[in-house]
Amino acid sequence: MSKVAAPLCAFLAALPEPAAGFAVLLPAGRFRARDGRPGPGKYWECTEQTAAQLIADGRRRGTPYVIDYEHQTLNAKDNGHPAPAAGFFQQMEFRPGVGLVTADLRWTDRAAQMIRDGEYQFLSPVFTYDDDCQITGLVCAGLTNLPATDGTRVAALTQLIAGDSMDIVQQLIALLGLAAGATPETILQAVQDLVSRAASTAACKTEHETQVAALKAAVAAAQSAAPDPTKFVPIGVMTEMQTRLAALTTQVQTDEGQRLIDAALNDGRLLPEQKVWAQTLAAVNVAHLKTYLASAKPLAILAGTQTAGKPPAGLQDKSAHSEEYLAVCKQLGIEPEKPAA
Repeated sequence: MSKVAAPLCAFLAALPEPAAGFAVLLPAGRFRARDGRPGPGKYWECTEQTAAQLIADGRRRGTPYVIDYEHQTLNAKDNGHPAPAAGFFQQMEFRPGVGLVTADLRWTDRAAQMIRDGEYQFLSPVFTYDDDCQITGLVCAGLTNLPATDGTRVAALTQLIAGDSMDIVQQLIALLGLAAGATPETILQAVQDLVSRAASTAACKTEHETQVAALKAAVAAAQSAAPDPTKFVPIGVMTEMQTRLAALTTQVQTDEGQRLIDAALNDGRLLPEQKVWAQTLAAVNVAHLKTYLASAKPLAILAGTQTAGKPPAGLQDKSAHSEEYLAVCKQLGIEPEKPAA
């Protein structure tokens, strides 16, 4: 069952011309009347969906909606007084954050003058709603000074609108960095240029983000990919192998140097006093030790046992010295021992 709401105040927007413009019919969101309607804990609500239904109703109407004085259109049958129109509208639109507004409001000259003179300050819509407080239709609207809700003064003064519009234009010129007094065409071109630059910047940003993402993906793939075992070995294994190779090389050089030193001590190319020096040189550069020993001449008198531990040939007893013994004594400059008797 539909109900008709008592008049509710809505904001009447400022108009560039007194006889044409727009006005707010229903405020966006939830609202209630000052007298408590639609009831305790209840409220009306103007949403985009609600507005769409009312806008469609207006397009289907054969006649425009009327704006009267003090809702006399509803009261005429009871008081018998005339109900002259203050204005008409039929086209409506929904503005987010504002509400349902007229798009083709036309004031009569009388109403426009009364609004200029401050004789009327509020616009109050009349609408129907169901038991769930859902708005179902728009009936009319009226100029009034006693609205059902807190409203805003009518601001349909030409001087106010012109001042506000010029202020907005000047702010736009300043924001765009244009010279004072720029024409509308210049302002529009500046806005179009700004939009183009913003689109170009967004495209470059997208391209850069794509490149960065591709590089990150490539790095991640490289880090996660398993190395080819035929081409790479772990660093730990390589380090261990290098350490073991160095130790083995040192051991080989040490063993080789010791063999050279032992042989040189045995055949007289090295004196016992030279053993430590030779070992130090072998540890540093065994090749240099080889070169030295290759040029050194053996001393037979310092060599090991010449007869492999056997008595010299011809020396059967101690009654005579062998020729080899005498030769050694001669080289050393010592006297042979006297043979035992």
